[in-house]
Amino acid sequence: NIFALIFLVAKLLKICYNSLNSYIPLNSYSFLNSYNVLNKFSEVFMQDTVWLDEEKDLLCYIDQTLLPNELKICTCNNIFDLYDIIKRLSIRGAPAIGVGAAIGLYAAANRFEDETEDGFLYSFRKSAEIVNSSRPTAVNLSVAVDRMVKRAESSAGLGVDGIKKALKKEALDIY
Repeated sequence: NIFALIFLVAKLLKICYNSLNSYIPLNSYSFLNSYNVLNKFSEVFMQDTVWLDEEKDLLCYIDQTLLPNELKICTCNNIFDLYDIIKRLSIRGAPAIGVGAAIGLYAAANRFEDETEDGFLYSFRKSAEIVNSSRPTAVNLSVAVDRMVKRAESSAGLGVDGIKKALKKEALDIY
């Protein structure tokens, strides 16, 4: 897909600019004009590979296994799909895996049917264990999952809705 190629080229150009910035004088007007064009291009065509759809409380991600041939945006709202997404590297890159885990845990927890705090926290801890087991050596994954569990536990006493709000805030802070 042409958009996937444009996305990758724009990202590469931005990385190149950032690494060359210290070697090129800032008064190089032609280069700065090129950079301004690149910034506008990036604003239009570049997007995160993992994000939260706040209207529907869904994890959204670009399936990295299909790039560069296809740009496919997928969604997730349950733990077993999240496990599979992380395991098969549909979300790639240490920071993105951590962010995806945090947002995915929130999206799944938001659909738990537990009405008591104890039941909700039990389900959340078990879900966190499942997600963490998808890539046991991924540091960013375990850090994000641990942060989400600590936030859930520290929000006990706020009711299930209060815990869900705290989890959303933590997931967005990790993002």
